Amino acid sequence: MGDPDAISRFTAHHPKAQILDQPKLSDAQLVIARELRYRSWPDLKNHYDLIHQTEQDISNHLPLDCKCTLHLRCGTDIKEVIVKCGFEGDFQEIINPFTLGPVPLPEPIDDFVTARENFIKNYFKGYIPEEIKNQSTDAISITEKEETFIRSLPQRYTRIVLWLEYDAYDQLCLAHLLWHFKRLNLKGVTLELIQVEQFPGLERFIGIGQLSSMPAVIRSLWQSRQPINQSLINCGDKFWNAFTSGSAQQLFNIVKSHQASAPILAKAFLRMLEELPDSQTGLALTEYYLLRIIQREKTIDRRRLFLFLVAETDMECFVGDLMLFPWLDRLENNSTPLILRVSENGGNAVYQLTELAERILEGKETWLNYQPSLRWVGGIKLDFKESLWVWNSDLKAPEFITC
Repeated sequence: MGDPDAISRFTAHHPKAQILDQPKLSDAQLVIARELRYRSWPDLKNHYDLIHQTEQDISNHLPLDCKCTLHLRCGTDIKEVIVKCGFEGDFQEIINPFTLGPVPLPEPIDDFVTARENFIKNYFKGYIPEEIKNQSTDAISITEKEETFIRSLPQRYTRIVLWLEYDAYDQLCLAHLLWHFKRLNLKGVTLELIQVEQFPGLERFIGIGQLSSMPAVIRSLWQSRQPINQSLINCGDKFWNAFTSGSAQQLFNIVKSHQASAPILAKAFLRMLEELPDSQTGLALTEYYLLRIIQREKTIDRRRLFLFLVAETDMECFVGDLMLFPWLDRLENNSTPLILRVSENGGNAVYQLTELAERILEGKETWLNYQPSLRWVGGIKLDFKESLWVWNSDLKAPEFITC
């Protein structure tokens, strides 16, 4: 009785904590459920009953899909586990990092492939794993293989299931696929979406890959799939057209008009607008987060920097380590750098801030005055030598300025 930790937990999670004099067992159960991000104790119990039943189904080799099903995923993190789960359909990853570099419309395909492949090879130069390098020497590039595969979908499958998360990386892939779905003859094809924003029991849900060591949990997500209807397809088409248009205002208008009807898509594309240079600092939101972490730690190696970014700082982080390291190179090798490499820790670069970065974070300077190197947000070209789109964090809206 009177345990301070128990009282703190009860106060934080029970909606009637202030008026209950004699808590019952059911009240304690509610607190435990809420701590694990369930609405109620029965919800918690039902979830674990489902996991138990799913484990039995896997043991009994009960299939959920069929061989004419395609599972699409942004990455390969569940490729092996879905086989253990009992799925019999094909798996295909979509790996084009649309959150980085120039993104034109996918038609004509030659222009799209050239733009994306040139960016990917230049941006990831020095970081591409050997097996990917070997694939990219083929006559047909990875980007072209991916695009050609998407265009062949109706001919090969009667069911297509998308396994996605809430972050910008996955939501951009979703909009890209929906843009294609609008132009494909999908009559007779069942389209479904498994879209995960959070998972009960996890305080910090980063992605489905977190669950890949638990086949029963992955299999349980099958029950959460929703049909992809024409309304969602039309919505994704609008987002993708706006994202590739080159106009931040056009994308912003689409985001504002779909915040109620497509909140996850809208939130992800709003996050991409925040990657425009801030009107005061000149930094993308990701860059601002990175500099703040380095400022706090004084010196930090890039792997720890990545972990701090994902685990503690950016709640809507859309970059993996392979995507982040070249970005750090840009901050280091720009004509006016914001970070300095002070040492190497087993090939792992260690950084600290430059004086300019410190002044920017203090509000005394803006990187806009120093002509950072060219970058893109979708179809929006950010050439700091010309007029460009920026993000006004006070107005929470884009604006077009002259440098």
